[in-house]
Amino acid sequence: MNEQVIRGANYTAALPEGFTVIPPNPLMQYSLMLAQMRGIPQPLSIYMLLPPGSQFTDFTPALVCVEEIDLMTSQVVLMGLQNLESPEVAAGLAQSLQVQAVFNFAPMREIPLQSGIAVGREFDALGMPPFNVAIHVLMLLIQGPLSTVKVMVMVQTQRWSEFLAPCLQFVGGINVTGGTSFPASVVAVADPQRPDQMQLNIVNPNTHKQTPIMSVPAGAVYNVTIHIDDRSTTVNGNIQGAGIAVGEHSLASTAVRPEAGANV
Repeated sequence: MNEQVIRGANYTAALPEGFTVIPPNPLMQYSLMLAQMRGIPQPLSIYMLLPPGSQFTDFTPALVCVEEIDLMTSQVVLMGLQNLESPEVAAGLAQSLQVQAVFNFAPMREIPLQSGIAVGREFDALGMPPFNVAIHVLMLLIQGPLSTVKVMVMVQTQRWSEFLAPCLQFVGGINVTGGTSFPASVVAVADPQRPDQMQLNIVNPNTHKQTPIMSVPAGAVYNVTIHIDDRSTTVNGNIQGAGIAVGEHSLASTAVRPEAGANV
């Protein structure tokens, strides 16, 4: 692995500055080996990444999981993504993410990235006791000619301003079509008509076109507030890894607001 790029069997991804690659877990590798011996399809490659400032503990504030899967398996995963509302599918996903529950599923949508069109959904999760922390998740499938890259971005909702933009920089730098992988930038957009949320856009490094990818809550508890007067709109707070702009939102935030309590 190059310091600036991670490589799967059929993709590359620019790794933003400060990211940490979590070393493989021997127990997980052993479990994968046993599953493979039983004929269960296994990922072509797996990475677990920590954005700058996040630590891998029982209370990890932000984590990105990247699995490369074959095209046949990706069809099964796509069906699961389409049917997250199913109690059986949701229970299986919660177990795999090691959370109490997943819920509040946003509609599936297409997201243009530098190497093609991804499909994805946002949803919420409730962390394990005793913390019961609210977690906001983006699940993406990026299909290439030879394989599909599944990405799970998981951030404690209350701390999104610290970690989410660098995670989306990474997502924007994934290249499944070959060639050089370029890092992406992220812009956080404030809409005077929606002072309760911020929309995060990925900037395509090739075309410089902005693509809305997530919308998250704004307010004092998130260290991001939007002040509006007759002449201007001002964003107060620090959104790590993102530029700030004022514009119109095309996404509505579906994230459960921790200050209101998680309604599972």
